[in-house]
Amino acid sequence: MAVPKGKQSKQRTNSRFANYKATALRRVNPKVRILFITPTYTWYPDMGLTCEELDNGGGLLEEYVEAQMELGEELGIETVDLYHDFFPHGEWED
Repeated sequence: MAVPKGKQSKQRTNSRFANYKATALRRVNPKVRILFITPTYTWYPDMGLTCEELDNGGGLLEEYVEAQMELGEELGIETVDLYHDFFPHGEWED
């Protein structure tokens, strides 16, 4: 996934920080199990929108989830994907 230019430096900073913290945790406890857990798919009934439509200034939620999953893969951190796997998407009646 291509990252917009303005978000690249922030993503690199988050990546470095996550790598630093994961390395520190593994140094203290080599057997530690580190997990990333994505946020769930979200509806905003008051606005009649879903997280696929609402951008609060930081991008869409799915962009964040994809970046989190890529970072988990890059750092060898298990990622539990609640966004795609926990709730069905697209139906308000769900």
